[in-house]
Amino acid sequence: MAVPESIRLVERPVNTIVDDNGRDGPFRYADRERAGTKYVAGGNPQPRNGCVIGHVIGFKFVPEVEKTAPSGPEMLSYGSAALVRSVTRDILSDLLTIYPAQDAYTIMSIATLRVIRPSITAGRMSTHSKRTFVCVDYPGTALSPNTIWTFLQRLGQDGGKRKQFYQKRVEMVAEDHHVAIDGTLKQDTSTVNDLSEFSYKARVNGCREISVL
Repeated sequence: MAVPESIRLVERPVNTIVDDNGRDGPFRYADRERAGTKYVAGGNPQPRNGCVIGHVIGFKFVPEVEKTAPSGPEMLSYGSAALVRSVTRDILSDLLTIYPAQDAYTIMSIATLRVIRPSITAGRMSTHSKRTFVCVDYPGTALSPNTIWTFLQRLGQDGGKRKQFYQKRVEMVAEDHHVAIDGTLKQDTSTVNDLSEFSYKARVNGCREISVL
């Protein structure tokens, strides 16, 4: 396709040729360097075009620049992710004996991100993973929202593996260990649940509650 004269007359590096790719956009007119000469039998030598060194954009030559963050962030947040990893190595070890390695990495990635950022949503996990050492500790983990929801559904449906993991964790508890037990009250107005009768706050607040440990 013929390049308009107004484009060809734009000031640009010597020994270059403007190429029109015919597609609208900022990169329509590419400026290519001359790579050499191609000899044709029985004809005149023809110039051989090389790589693109820039584009003519808005009647001005704009050189090629490196893509923005082509390989991810230049720096990663280390401290909080490293602290979580240092106290959860045994959990990862247990997970790897029950779940496929990639599933174990996904579990640890999601759990670590929720510890580092308690209010994080599924839509932000991939972004924060790439900004921290979570992506280094558990490489190759897919954390898009759809992937996370699908994975959590599969995880919740496999009660057998969950039971194996819980049992393995319980077996690690020794008599001299200090075990911290946390609990919370959840409102429960079901007519088939009598556990809420044991809540003192239920009588004070006037609503039925169940204690979850």
